[in-house]
Amino acid sequence: MASEAPRPVEYPSFTHIAVKAEWDAQKESETYVPSLYNPDDVESFIHCTQADMTQLKGVLHRFFPDKEKELVFLFIDRSRTGPKVVEELTPDGWFPHVYGPLNKDAIYAVAPVNRALMG
Repeated sequence: MASEAPRPVEYPSFTHIAVKAEWDAQKESETYVPSLYNPDDVESFIHCTQADMTQLKGVLHRFFPDKEKELVFLFIDRSRTGPKVVEELTPDGWFPHVYGPLNKDAIYAVAPVNRALMG
């Protein structure tokens, strides 16, 4: 019998890495929807990470290899998130996934990604 991975800790906040131009283009909207999210697909979700350096570095290197593209961290309060948030196991560990457009009142801080500090 295969052993199951231990359940993740559901931290009170988590992070999304956004392309700054996409974030800026949605300033007037009440929700944030990254370009990779498909609202017509019930299985589509917004990829997020724990505020953990290992996860953040892995996501940056894997999904944002263009080091010239400006990125921002969106810091999200789980208790204020409108859509369902599900911790899902991937080959790289547990990641929070948001199943719907992210209501902006759940975002409590936005900060630029400093690639030099992220390695």
